[in-house]
Amino acid sequence: MKKRVFSLLVSMLMIVSMIVVIPDFNVNADEAYLWPAQGTQKINQYYSSSHDGLDIGGSLDTPILATMSGTVVAVIDGDVANKWIGYGKGVVIQHSNGYYSHYAHMNYTSVSVNQYVSQGQQIGGMGTTGNSTGVHLHFAVATSMYGAGGRININPDVINYIYDLNPPHIHDYTSAITKQPTCTEAGIKTNTCPCGDTYTEAISATGHKYLIEEVDPTLESEGYSIYTCEVCGDTYKDNIIPQIVIGEDGWYYAEKLPKDISDFDYEIQYQHSYQKKATSSPGKDWVKGELAESGYVFVGEPFTTAKQVATSDTLVMTDYYFYHYCGGSAGAEANYEQTDKFVHYDYIRPEHQVVVQSTGMDGEYPYFVLGWANDNSTVFCLSGTTCDGSAGDHGTRSKAWYRMATYQNCQLADYYYYSKQSDWEADEDSAASVVTYRYRPNNTGMMGDVNSDGEFNAADVVLLQKWLLAVPDTQLTNWKAADLCEDDKLDVFDLCMMKRMLVENS
Repeated sequence: MKKRVFSLLVSMLMIVSMIVVIPDFNVNADEAYLWPAQGTQKINQYYSSSHDGLDIGGSLDTPILATMSGTVVAVIDGDVANKWIGYGKGVVIQHSNGYYSHYAHMNYTSVSVNQYVSQGQQIGGMGTTGNSTGVHLHFAVATSMYGAGGRININPDVINYIYDLNPPHIHDYTSAITKQPTCTEAGIKTNTCPCGDTYTEAISATGHKYLIEEVDPTLESEGYSIYTCEVCGDTYKDNIIPQIVIGEDGWYYAEKLPKDISDFDYEIQYQHSYQKKATSSPGKDWVKGELAESGYVFVGEPFTTAKQVATSDTLVMTDYYFYHYCGGSAGAEANYEQTDKFVHYDYIRPEHQVVVQSTGMDGEYPYFVLGWANDNSTVFCLSGTTCDGSAGDHGTRSKAWYRMATYQNCQLADYYYYSKQSDWEADEDSAASVVTYRYRPNNTGMMGDVNSDGEFNAADVVLLQKWLLAVPDTQLTNWKAADLCEDDKLDVFDLCMMKRMLVENS
C-alpha cells in the first residue's frame, strides 16, 4: 500500500514538473503568430527530434515578416561563436510573451539590433545562405535566443492552433479623385482597397494662372497692370501708374511712356534718378539720404604670414595656400622655411580641393595633414613623384603642410542712401533707378525745315543726309517736316524730294 502511494506521489510530481517545463501555449492563445513567409504556405520539413524548426519553402527574396511584434536581439551573418550554427544570414526577435522567434538562411536582412519591429513588418528576404540546400526559411519559436536547443517542439497537429497560416493581407489600393482642387482650395484623393479599407490624401490647390494686361495711363485716368486668372476669373490691379499731366510748358509728363508715343511723332525727353549705397558721397550732385545699413569695410594694406592668427569681425583671412619644403635627405620631415636640408618647395591652393584631416602646432606655426577631397587619401606632394630631380623617388616622404594666409583689417562703417537726378536728356539711361518721361508733338512747321529754324534751305538737306548716314551726334528736331513722302519713315526718298524742293525754290 505504501509503495502504491509513493508511486502515485512520484507520478504526480512528474506531471507537475512537466507542466512547469513545457511552455503553456494556451496562455498565448490570444496572441496569434503571423505566418512569416509572405505569399507561401509550403512546409518542406516539420519540427522533429533532429530538426528544431519549420522549413518553409518559397522563392528567392520572398519577403520575410516578423511573426509578432518585438525587439531585434540578433542580426546574424554566418556562425557567431558557435551560437547560431548553420544559420547563414538570420534574425532573432524577442517578444513580450517571453519567447524568441528565429529566422535563418535569409538572402538579406533589413533590420538592426535593438530595433523594435511590428507584427507583419518585413525583416528581410528568403534565401539559401548557411547550411542550406535550397531556397527556404528555417523558422522556429524558442525559449532561448541562442544556438540549438530551447526550441518549442511544435507538433504538426497543433500548428494551426499556434500559427495563423493565412499570410497577412497586403492592401492593394486604387486611387480616385473625389474632390477636384481649385485655385484656392485643396482637393481630395481617396485610396480604396478591395477589403474596404480607405484613406484620403490632400491634393494641393492649383494656384491662380494669371494673364497680365498692361493699361497705359492717359490724361483722364491712371495706368495699371490688371491680373486675371484664366481658370477662375479672379482679378486684381497692381503696378499703379499716375495719370499723364500737361505742364505749363506744354510738355506731357508721365512715369510710363504710352505705347502709341514714338520719337517719330513726338519729341521725347528723359529725366533719370539714380540711387546708391555708399559710406561717402559718390561725387558731385549726389544727395545724402537716410542710413541704409552698417557693415565692415577693408582698411589699410593686407599682410601675409605663416603664423597662427586669430580672425574676427575686424580681421579676416582673404586668401591662403598650403606649402612645405621637403627633400631626399630629410626623410619624413618637412618645414615652413627654406634651409639646406629642405631642397624642394611645393604648394597647394584651395582650388586643388583638399580637406584638413588633422592639425597641430610647430612652435608659432600651425601645420596641417591634408586629404584629397574626392577620396580623403593623404596628400604628400602635389608636383609629382620626385622632389627636385636629384633627391630621387619622393614616395610618401612628408605629409605636413603649412599655411601661408593673407589677412585684412576691417572696420565698421555706415552705408547711406545717396541719390542724384539728371536734367532732361534726349537718350534713356538703362542704369537709372527711376526714369520720368516727358514728350510733345514734333513741330511740323514748314515742310523740309528739319532743324526748326523757320526756314527751308541747304542746311536742312545736309542735316537729313548726315542723319541718314548715322553721323554721330546728329539730331533732327522736326522729323515730321522731313517726311516728305508722308509714309511715316525717313529714308533716301525723302532726301531726294528735299533736294528737288531746294532746286525748285532756288
